[in-house]
Amino acid sequence: MKKICAIFFIIIFSLLSGCAEKSEFSPPPYAIIEEPTEYTVRTADGYRDYNYKKNEKEIIYYGNKKTKVFHYSDCKYSMKINETSIIFDRNRDILVSKGYTPCGYCKP
Repeated sequence: MKKICAIFFIIIFSLLSGCAEKSEFSPPPYAIIEEPTEYTVRTADGYRDYNYKKNEKEIIYYGNKKTKVFHYSDCKYSMKINETSIIFDRNRDILVSKGYTPCGYCKP
């Protein structure tokens, strides 16, 4: 009986202390590139080849092709963009010149 009570209190304590609490993952509003890489990325004005230097930190904007609104990557509304509607760009001016408007929530 003492064993059951001890186990019960351990479980209750761990639940109340936050050990079992789920945390929501939110990506940072920038990308950290660990190695020099080259790849092609779909952007607002077509496809581009990027060549990143090691540990380069930069802002990546998430754009919605349907609503023509762009966000920081950690904006709660950027997480809701459908995979078929999302574009990525690191140049804010290109997005604006293509008719995209900044999100009113994250204000990129």
